[in-house]
Amino acid sequence: MLDPLSAIGLASAIVQFVDFGSKLVSQGRELYENGSLAQNDEIQLITESLKGMAADLTKSRMKYAHADDNEIQELARTCQSVADELLTVLKTLHPQKQHSLESFRVALRTARKKGKVDDMGKRLRRLQGQINTYMIMVLSVNVESSLKQHSSTLYHLENIERMARDMKRSNENADTIDRNMASDSDVDIKIEHLRRDLLNAFEKSHKSHKLESVTTTSTTIVQQIIQKCGELVCEGQIVATSNEVLKSLHFKSFKSREAIIKQAYDSTFEWMYDDINTDIGQKIKFLHWLQQGNGIYWVAGKAGSGKSTLMKYIAHDSRTRNNLQIWAGESNIVVASYFFWSGGNQMQKSQIGLLQSLLYQILGQCPELTAEVCPRRWTNIEKTEHGFTNLDPWTLQELSETFERISDLADCSARFCFLIDGLDEYDIRDGEHIDLINTLKALSRSRYIKLCVSSRPWNVFNKAFRDRSIPKLMLQEYTKPDITRYVEGELGKGIRTLGLDQKGIHDSRLTTEIVDRSNGVFLWVFLVVRSLLRGLTDDNDIETLLMRLSSLPVDLEDYFLHMFNSVEDIYRVEAAKILLIALEATRDLPILLFTSLGQITKSPNYSVNLEIQTKPPEDSTSIPFMTDKTGVYLNGRCKDILETYSEAPRNSDSSFRPINLQSFLSTKIGFLHRSARDFLRTADMQKLLQSRVPPDFDPNIALCQLVLIQIKSLPLLAFHSYSDAHGDIEYLMHTMAYHAHQAQRKDPLHTTDLLDEVRVTLLQRAKELETAKSDQGIVKHEDSERLYNGSIQQLLDPTRFVHLIIDNDLYLYFEHLISGRSIAENTSYLEYTFRNRLYGLYNNYDNLINPPGPFIRGRFS
Repeated sequence: MLDPLSAIGLASAIVQFVDFGSKLVSQGRELYENGSLAQNDEIQLITESLKGMAADLTKSRMKYAHADDNEIQELARTCQSVADELLTVLKTLHPQKQHSLESFRVALRTARKKGKVDDMGKRLRRLQGQINTYMIMVLSVNVESSLKQHSSTLYHLENIERMARDMKRSNENADTIDRNMASDSDVDIKIEHLRRDLLNAFEKSHKSHKLESVTTTSTTIVQQIIQKCGELVCEGQIVATSNEVLKSLHFKSFKSREAIIKQAYDSTFEWMYDDINTDIGQKIKFLHWLQQGNGIYWVAGKAGSGKSTLMKYIAHDSRTRNNLQIWAGESNIVVASYFFWSGGNQMQKSQIGLLQSLLYQILGQCPELTAEVCPRRWTNIEKTEHGFTNLDPWTLQELSETFERISDLADCSARFCFLIDGLDEYDIRDGEHIDLINTLKALSRSRYIKLCVSSRPWNVFNKAFRDRSIPKLMLQEYTKPDITRYVEGELGKGIRTLGLDQKGIHDSRLTTEIVDRSNGVFLWVFLVVRSLLRGLTDDNDIETLLMRLSSLPVDLEDYFLHMFNSVEDIYRVEAAKILLIALEATRDLPILLFTSLGQITKSPNYSVNLEIQTKPPEDSTSIPFMTDKTGVYLNGRCKDILETYSEAPRNSDSSFRPINLQSFLSTKIGFLHRSARDFLRTADMQKLLQSRVPPDFDPNIALCQLVLIQIKSLPLLAFHSYSDAHGDIEYLMHTMAYHAHQAQRKDPLHTTDLLDEVRVTLLQRAKELETAKSDQGIVKHEDSERLYNGSIQQLLDPTRFVHLIIDNDLYLYFEHLISGRSIAENTSYLEYTFRNRLYGLYNNYDNLINPPGPFIRGRFS
């Protein structure tokens, strides 16, 4: 049986034979017509070459014996016979002497042989037809057999292609760092190299004229290609599995907190990288710690002193990595960061969120560690027809065990530096601060890991980091030059923007007074400068600006009270409601929730009576316009205590997303600073806020009403992204359930009415999507197909809603829900309740006997 490349060589030889035969007939006829003896010589040379090629074909039979090959062998022998016969005729037509009489004799002989030459032409044409027929048959058989013979090669190639698709699909919705894609790029490059090798193999076989050479060369090349395919598939599977583990670590709010932290002002914090021989360098010891230190470096500072801004600055400055490389030596340096945020979701203020985020960044930069440090995840990943199986959520215990493996690696090719901001914003419902400190200290004991952390100088942190071996930086002691630069820069910019005379206004007394009164608190400086810029707008002179400055409180809390009291009397009730709602929320709220606050204030039943709005916004500007308008509304009532920000950048691909926001709920409203929220939670401020709202006002009921309005108003058919729709709906559902739980004791009847309306709304919205599936007028995209099928409708399923009710202990509403129903109707709900409670009891018992975090227990036993 011919192998694929030899079959190509054989086909090439036979095609050449037919081509030569055609030339022979054509030129033989020309010989008779023109009487050219030179043409006879040329025909003789062609015929001899043809005879040699036919001989090669007959010899190939010794290697490739097959029934179909016998026909080709017979054709080759016939070709030899025709060639011998033609050479004999041509020999008789060759002049023996250079004599006119001899030429005449040759001419006569040529004329007599004309009939014989014509016969040979007919035979050649018959041979050509037979050759074409058998070549089609032989090549088809050989292609089929070669597919079977080299099925492993094709299998590998298909796996490579499928693997590439899976990797791209798994990274579509992940906002991963650039280094995460390095392994994918390597595979792409190797696929391109494989493609070139295949092309080179066929090119070599085409250029080779001898079948023996073709056979040897092609066999070697095919073996090499098979080997490369196998290696590439193995490597691709490793990359795909690593990416799947990475995907399981990612969470949507991974970078949300860091994204909204303000950038460091121009040329501030430069002193952090002062040479270790300077006075500041010796005092702060940061550069020395980067290059030679180990363990923990602690950045402490007052509320609003700029700790988060500094940590973000350090995380993104190239000098951090460059100096850490001196510590790492020949090893790779991995820098990972995490910013605790008390105003965020649970993943942004817990140990699970911390460890999961750090591990995500580690494996993103060092995917080769995945199999070794996550062995259970690695072995449990299974490939299915539709992609990889979904992995279980990470637990604190599994994350702790993973970091213990990283710390105990015998020979690690990397060194790790973790930058962790806001330890004081850690949610103590997740554990005490000492638990978090123990985790950090356990990490720092590894020779591969060191940490730079920041917090307020609370007693728990002062005690934990009082060891003289731990370098400490009190931030407010070093920021006076930075504050001076900020004040001069911003006031100068305001003066230039307003076209004011700088003489008399740009007075050093103003800058000096601000710096002296700031006590190193950047937030206070920011608020004061903003107030002074408003004074410049009113054409204040230097003396007026100094008077304005002296009227502002020096203490940050007193300044917040000053801001709160500056709200106009007409807005005070609404302002108190907004602030109480923001304080009650467990995380920053979407700004669009507040668009209907006025309506529910005027009409308590507005949310229940509102019709479902199925039509999407008329154009791409309506949502941003509504967002901006609500921002103005909130700012007028809260006077800068709250501020708006976007969790996601706007999408430039307007052809794919007709609405400019990645998510309808991505623009959030939050407190200017955590210290503002802490101030409003004091007993005196709570008493003041409650005195300004009606006695029956409940911020939890108000939140339930606002969420219900959004569930009814969310334009599902305008979403072109499955992940956006799923995230928004899930957020609204969980927010509704949580605040209904908080409100059920105080106002059970109102809570029941709202939850009943939610259940009915979900049924109607599910029908809306079902109808949309068959609507040919709706433009669908690959991702939006999932919006109209599967998970979104499951999320809107009333059964899922009931499960959410059970999970959030809404027992009064659950009793209302099952009353009047048959036992059969309630069986599934009761079974879920039993499993839910039993699972909770099991977990509580297990945690008492075996608390999570063996990494911590092992290090501190």
